[in-house]
This record gives sequence, structure tokens and C-alpha cells, in this order.
Amino acid sequence: MNLPIRTFVAVVVCLTGIAMGKPDLRVTDIWNDGEVIWYQVINEGDTATTGTFQTALQVGPAWQDVDSITEKIGPGQRRNRSFEKYLWHCSAPSDPITVVTDSGEDIDENDETDNSRQEVWKCDATAPKITAGPTVSNITTTSAEITWTTDEDSNSVVRFGTSAKVFNLIVRDISLTKSHLIKLNTLLPGTTYHFRVESTDEMGNIVQSADAYLRTLPTASGPVKIG
Repeated sequence: MNLPIRTFVAVVVCLTGIAMGKPDLRVTDIWNDGEVIWYQVINEGDTATTGTFQTALQVGPAWQDVDSITEKIGPGQRRNRSFEKYLWHCSAPSDPITVVTDSGEDIDENDETDNSRQEVWKCDATAPKITAGPTVSNITTTSAEITWTTDEDSNSVVRFGTSAKVFNLIVRDISLTKSHLIKLNTLLPGTTYHFRVESTDEMGNIVQSADAYLRTLPTASGPVKIG
């Protein structure tokens, strides 16, 4: 009669142990989207998180921002989050980036020692290079197209004007690309325009071309009628 009772008690203890599992948060990745730093957190524990907890961002020696997480993260689930108040600009030659989730120890976890991740990000201090162009094409009386290519993704800017080295007009495209095309519109017919192109990568490194010029086509004039 005692054997079945002992077996029953053992099962109850086992089930009670499972029910007492805890979350276990870990930062799996850190990356940037321009100036914004993102991270991914995973719950490797047995139960979902409850309540609010925070993730802290350290850049170099200074703590820069805190991200508050209110949503539940279940076992095995991941969340991609960002630090919205801090805009990152790399300090040459590199920046140590540290992200600590549950930084205030608000969540009772299986392991409180694996909440931190550190990466060293090397700064991009090299400006793009113009590998072809700038080239002027499709010239009309009031417009022209300027194209060039760079060795890395960067934006497209043309500064221009009617006097040499005086670029008081500008057209830009903020999208990042290696193949650049800017169309100049509302130009004056039969007019010489001086210009240069610029491209800036996502780290703020800029390249400028030498000064160049183009001339729009003159307005077509018909024969003069007399009488």
C-alpha cells in the first residue's frame, strides 16, 4: 500500500518543479540603422516575462539610453528593439557598444549573469570614391541629367550656378546608392551652368568632384518674316 503513495508524491514534486521555471533573457545581436542602435533580445527560459523591464545602452564609458519593455516575451520568443533617444556617431577609431537587458534586475531569471552583450564597432572614416563621371547627358533648353558612380552606397547631390565656383542652387536625392542620377530642371536656355557633385555615405564621409560645366541648348528661332 505504501508504494503507490510514494509514486504519487514523486510525481507531484516533479510537476511542481516545472511550474517554478523562470524567464532567462539574453541579448543575441546589436546593429545600427544609420544613427539608431538596435538590438535583439530572446527569452531562453521556461516562462514568459511579466511586468516592465529595461534594457540599457552603453557607448564607450558612458551610459546613453534606456529602452523600457512592457510586452510579454514568451519562452523562445525574440524581440527586435531600438534606442530612440540616442543618435550614434562613431568616435574614431572604434566604439565599444554594450547592451544590458533587464539592467534593473526587475525580472527574476534562471541566470542573471548572461544579460549583457558587447561588440566593438570600427568607425568608417573613409569617404566614398567617385569611380566614373560626372557625365552630362540629355541636355535640352531647360534641363540636363548628371550621372556618376561611387564605390559605396551614398547619397546624390549636385550644386550648381551660373557663375564659376558659385553654387547657389542645389538638387539632392537622399537615397543611398552607387549609381547616381540627378536631373536639373527649370534651367535657362542657352546658358552655361557650373556644377560639382557630392556623395555622402551613412557615416557622414563626403566626396566632391572637381568643378565642371554644361550649357543648355538655345531656344530654336524660326525665319524672320518681312511684310
